[in-house]
Amino acid sequence: MFFEGRLSFVHETVIFSLFVLFFLCVGSPLQAVPLTDGYWHHPLAEQGEPPKGWPKLWKKLTPSSCASCHQEQYQAWQHSVHAHAFSPGLYGQFSKMSARSANACLNCHTPLAEQKFTTDRDLKKSLKNPKEHRLRNAGVSCAACHVRGWKRHGPPSLNSGKEGTIKREIHGGFRASKDFEKSQFCASCHQFPPSWGTVNGKALENTLNEWKASTFAREGVHCQQCHMPERQHLFKGIHDPEMTRKGLKIIIKKHEEGARLSITSQWIGHAFPTYITPKVHILAIAKNQHGDELQTWTWAIFRDVQFKTRWVEVSDTRLMPHETRDFTVGHPPKSSVVLVFRVMVEPDFYYKGLYETLLKSKGESQSMDQLQEALRLAHENDYMLFEGTVLLD
Repeated sequence: MFFEGRLSFVHETVIFSLFVLFFLCVGSPLQAVPLTDGYWHHPLAEQGEPPKGWPKLWKKLTPSSCASCHQEQYQAWQHSVHAHAFSPGLYGQFSKMSARSANACLNCHTPLAEQKFTTDRDLKKSLKNPKEHRLRNAGVSCAACHVRGWKRHGPPSLNSGKEGTIKREIHGGFRASKDFEKSQFCASCHQFPPSWGTVNGKALENTLNEWKASTFAREGVHCQQCHMPERQHLFKGIHDPEMTRKGLKIIIKKHEEGARLSITSQWIGHAFPTYITPKVHILAIAKNQHGDELQTWTWAIFRDVQFKTRWVEVSDTRLMPHETRDFTVGHPPKSSVVLVFRVMVEPDFYYKGLYETLLKSKGESQSMDQLQEALRLAHENDYMLFEGTVLLD
């Protein structure tokens, strides 16, 4: 594995989680889009009683119900990170929480009011069988973005582009809004508001502001154009190697004293990576003619935020949009015949430390099982993004 554990680091992850939880508990004041009043207010309002006379299928909020007509969208969403937002790593942390505290996390991980824990007893029951509540287990479900008060909302038809109320017989029609195709729509969960404070002048999750400062915003390229191409509900990001490769240009070049690897963020509309949880490792290895490793150079691309009596940013080596960074090896050992460059990605670097810390505590067996599963999945998500070789004279 690529993670190098530090005891102080893993303790800080717990403090970080409590810090975020504190702000989530008070609710997010961020109004993401002017669809209707409170469209993205946290927590969302309950749907209420469904209209009389509706067939049973229309009264369901589960994604599988939506799939009866929207099969293509469902199939794409089913394999997305959104579909697995109610993850073992999340509910493994709930054993010592109240329902109110846990629900604060669910404001983004399972946004619907109908997905929340109703009581502390409901929370404890759910920990024994997290998959029992089908709607909660659906994570960021279809209805989380598209249903408010049983009314359906979505982007305008590609053919007409018409906004407003679209009258149809099926579930009473829907309201079309171009806000579904704007970056602001994602802000409620992917941009921490000013009221939550900053670390070194930046929110812990600052994706929308990073995008606003980029040429992508000025050119009208929104989040959905990359993460939902052609309206596909894929929501791919750094967990997907192909998506990451598309966003970067990586080249290696020999020079007189050694070699250089260059990484350019060419198709990423925010910092790479945008949040504090991933870490990207760059390695260069000098080898002799027998394949023996003679010397290794390492660099990292990530935002290192830690708690040291207060929150501090130790470093921020992330790439901004269109930025190029060089990683240079000069004067390798004389017996070197080759330099091997590798770029490796840990999408869940920060969470590994958190899970390892919680596993050392004495928690309920169900929570320990879930955290073990979360740690296993986090390691499985690691991948090699790039490997290249330079032959030396």
